[in-house]
Amino acid sequence: MGRLKIALLVTLTTVLSLFAMIGSASACAWSFYQPEPPKRI
Repeated sequence: MGRLKIALLVTLTTVLSLFAMIGSASACAWSFYQPEPPKRI
C-alpha cells in the first residue's frame, strides 16, 4: 500500500516536471519566433 503511494507520487512528480520543461521550452520558442509580442491593453 505504501509502496504504491510512493510510486504514484514519483510518477506525478515526473509528469509535472515534464510539463514544466515542455512549457518553458515552448515559451522560449515563442519568444524566439516573436521577439516583440503585440501588447493589447
